[in-house]
Amino acid sequence: MIPHPICVIMGCMTSIFISMLGIAISIAGWFVVHGLAKKRDEQTRTVAAKIEFRLFVSILTGNIPARDIDSFYNETKPELKNAIVKVGLFLKKQTAARLNDLWGKYDAIIPHTELSNEQETGALANFDKKFDENHIKPSEKLKDFFEMFSAIASE
Repeated sequence: MIPHPICVIMGCMTSIFISMLGIAISIAGWFVVHGLAKKRDEQTRTVAAKIEFRLFVSILTGNIPARDIDSFYNETKPELKNAIVKVGLFLKKQTAARLNDLWGKYDAIIPHTELSNEQETGALANFDKKFDENHIKPSEKLKDFFEMFSAIASE
C-alpha cells in the first residue's frame, strides 16, 4: 500500500469544507430572500387593499343620487362597513382606529325616513351641530365623508 501524501488528504478536507460552507450560505440566503419576499408580498397586499377601498369609495361618491339620499345611505351602509373592516386589516392600528371613528360618525347619521315629520328638523339641526356643518346638502355631506374615508385609508 502506498501512503497518501498529506496534501491529498488536506485537499479532500478543504473541498468538503468548501462544499459545506456553500450549502450553509445557500440555506442562509434562502431564508433571507424568503423573508424579503414575504415582506414585499405583505406590502403589495396592503397597497392592493387600499387601492380597492379607494376605488370602492370613489364609485360610491360617483353614485350619490341627487334625490333619495336616504335609500342610497341605507343601501350602501353595510357595503361600506364591510369594506372598512377589510381594509382595516391592512392598516396601522392608529389609522384603522381613525377610520373606525369616522365610521362611527357616518353611522350616526339618522336618515329622514326613520324620523317622523316633527323630529326631522330637530335631527337635521342636531346633525349640523354635531359635525359643525351648517346648511350643507345631504349629498355633499356624504361626499365629504367619502373623501375623508379615502384620505384616511391612503395614509
